[in-house]
Amino acid sequence: MQQHSARMSGKAAIVTGAGRGIGRAIAAAFAAEGARVAVVDRDLDAARSVVAELQALGSDAIAIRADVSSESDVDTMVATTLGAFATIDVLVSNAGVGFHRALLDLTLADWERVLRVNLTGTFLCVQRVARVMRQQGGGRVIVISSTSGQRGAMARTAYGVSKAGVIQLMRVAAAELAPHGIRVNSIAPGPIMK
Repeated sequence: MQQHSARMSGKAAIVTGAGRGIGRAIAAAFAAEGARVAVVDRDLDAARSVVAELQALGSDAIAIRADVSSESDVDTMVATTLGAFATIDVLVSNAGVGFHRALLDLTLADWERVLRVNLTGTFLCVQRVARVMRQQGGGRVIVISSTSGQRGAMARTAYGVSKAGVIQLMRVAAAELAPHGIRVNSIAPGPIMK
């Protein structure tokens, strides 16, 4: 049984896009600090695999299948987490999609898919969870943006624009949610080794 730090003991966190990569590492880090973790991913098998790893270490974790671009999926994610843990203390909005495609070759369908997942998905998750946190008297929201949202880069049109939107969304959310005891931060990683 893993010894948990008291830092997150009794707290519940949602991590989206947690079936692999950055999200998986974040979910593991929260679990290591004693948090109960809702591991959210479009791929339920991947989410279950992460949950099994966390539970093997003595952590309380659940797997939730959700596409963050779907309003109903996000509402179900929130309700399922509350049903399991009775609280949501932290949201890590990490789920996202991206690819390299030159501006002149980018299709409208690809543009809309990236914006829908990265920007609209972030909006839906933050809004729905922040409503719960407001009722609880506070919470923490962490959004994974990207350095691509801060500078222009070749073949990153849709992704860069979506992440720039996420950064501005978080600035507005931080201002609006602060009076409710909700702290909002955005982290902008560069390239990450797998």
